[in-house]
Amino acid sequence: MIDYKARGTLFESHSGREIPMGDREMRDYVLPHHEYIGILFIEKEGVWATLKDTGGIELMRTYDLMVISAEGYSNEVMRNFMAFAQSEYGYKILAWHDADPWGYNICRTLAEPTE
Repeated sequence: MIDYKARGTLFESHSGREIPMGDREMRDYVLPHHEYIGILFIEKEGVWATLKDTGGIELMRTYDLMVISAEGYSNEVMRNFMAFAQSEYGYKILAWHDADPWGYNICRTLAEPTE
């Protein structure tokens, strides 16, 4: 029962809620599955901060997307959450990353199951 610290944020575009994505914070989280069709995973939290200030929230609302912004690689909580949303409710998982080797590797780890 180790609780790893949050290394990213889940943003609900319709409600405006921001939830840190750590073990403790996500343990009792209830997915509002009837409101969204997908999750946009953003590799860098700074990119999401910029998007929020330039119309990104309205874009996410228009397409019924939640946003997960991370500090680089996703942690196990994020991957498990996205796998659950995809398998149980058919969420589409989209990724926004740098077009560098690390960004491509982050996308690869999102697409593979956690061991």
